[in-house]
Amino acid sequence: MLRDFKRFTSENAELTQLQSKLQEFFAPLLSNPTLDGTLLTGVVLAAGENKVEHKLQRPPIGWLVVGKNATCDIWEPSKELSRAFLTLQSSAPVTVNLWVF
Repeated sequence: MLRDFKRFTSENAELTQLQSKLQEFFAPLLSNPTLDGTLLTGVVLAAGENKVEHKLQRPPIGWLVVGKNATCDIWEPSKELSRAFLTLQSSAPVTVNLWVF
């Protein structure tokens, strides 16, 4: 998982200090759940309800539209959490790219 930070055990004080500083620097990034996701490209949505396989192997926390080829609204009709699929409603036919996390 993205949030894991493994440290080397060492008697070298400089290496231990460097690892501490790196862990401190990267902690905000590694704890951001948005970064632990996958990009789905070329997802074709019909007007109405659509099931989209999200490929996370866990229930998603959220999703973002990062590209679309038409003007439309996309939303979740219910907050049904699935280990395999997102249920998305689209106001018009569209092809989208989704970041699912």
